[in-house]
Amino acid sequence: MGKVIFSVSYEIIPEKRDNYLVLMKKIKEQIKSSENQDYTLYEDAERPNLMTEVYFLQNKGDSTDKKKIQDEQTESLLGQIEQFVVNQEQVAIRTFKEII
Repeated sequence: MGKVIFSVSYEIIPEKRDNYLVLMKKIKEQIKSSENQDYTLYEDAERPNLMTEVYFLQNKGDSTDKKKIQDEQTESLLGQIEQFVVNQEQVAIRTFKEII
């Protein structure tokens, strides 16, 4: 199977940006040290504080198996993101599959 990109997009509360970035640095370090995948955090170039987390997975099966995306420690860190998100109902989760 081809590669898959799994993304999560949301807007963060501007006043909490610095604390959010501290947490995201921990998350990135945790994922890179404990997971066999690549992870990057992006910010929209035209809309500050609109963030997208991107997981680069090896195959579609990885995107549906939560254990392959995160271990317990990573999941605990990711659970802390909610406090920084403007509106939980506007969180966008997408999965993109490689086709060529």
